[in-house]
Amino acid sequence: VEMARMWRAFYRGNGANVVKIMPESAIRFMGYEFFKSKISGDSEEVTVRERFVAGAMAGCLGQVLIYPLEISKTRLAVAKSGEFEGIFDCIAKTVQYGGFWGLYKGLGTSILGVIPYAGVDLGIFYTLKSQWVKSHPDSTQGPDVLTLLLYGAVSSTFGQLVAYPFQLIRTKLQAQGVRGSNICYDAGTGHIVAPPPRQNEYNGMVDCFRKTVQQQGIKGLYRGLGPNFLKALPSIAISYAAFEKVKESLGEMFDVRRKVA
Repeated sequence: VEMARMWRAFYRGNGANVVKIMPESAIRFMGYEFFKSKISGDSEEVTVRERFVAGAMAGCLGQVLIYPLEISKTRLAVAKSGEFEGIFDCIAKTVQYGGFWGLYKGLGTSILGVIPYAGVDLGIFYTLKSQWVKSHPDSTQGPDVLTLLLYGAVSSTFGQLVAYPFQLIRTKLQAQGVRGSNICYDAGTGHIVAPPPRQNEYNGMVDCFRKTVQQQGIKGLYRGLGPNFLKALPSIAISYAAFEKVKESLGEMFDVRRKVA
């Protein structure tokens, strides 16, 4: 029984993560194709810079639209057992305590992180795929699954290295609650009550960066990078491979004729 509880603890907040990742991935891929078509001067020869800009814009769009779910995922993961009854309860209590904008705490930091991350990630992946297509002019299909997984892992690695400090700061700002205070509840009524007076741990993104570097050095900005790699690399690589192969299958099913790259 105790072991089962321990395993369940590892998956706290995973429901919110699954609910978040589905629309986020869909928006990111759709946004990338849309912005690329608008930015590119030549659809036959999309430059690396154009891919980066399209990826960054798609990442920003997805982040803004799903950010309340990002907040819920983080708070469900770090909250005490029973503090929230689920995703929607977490969102409702966040709005009740911190107002509507409480759902967007840390968004600025997140946007600063997603611009290089999504730009580098999507830009590298589709540049690698485009090069594969050019080197296989006779192929009627795109790269195989293993190749797509490899490209996804490479692009994700570079994206994570560039953006991880921003992700870390964003998570710290999200986890500390509204205005740096913990959300407190009356044990008898279950209602939200004012937290005891305390000094804010962080007063914003810049303050969080400064204190993290002061206390832990530059390496503190990359604390937890290893476990994040173990999670993100297979997840993102699989999402790229699945997206490309499902898109390919749907194209064949509906007889949609389009370029592989």
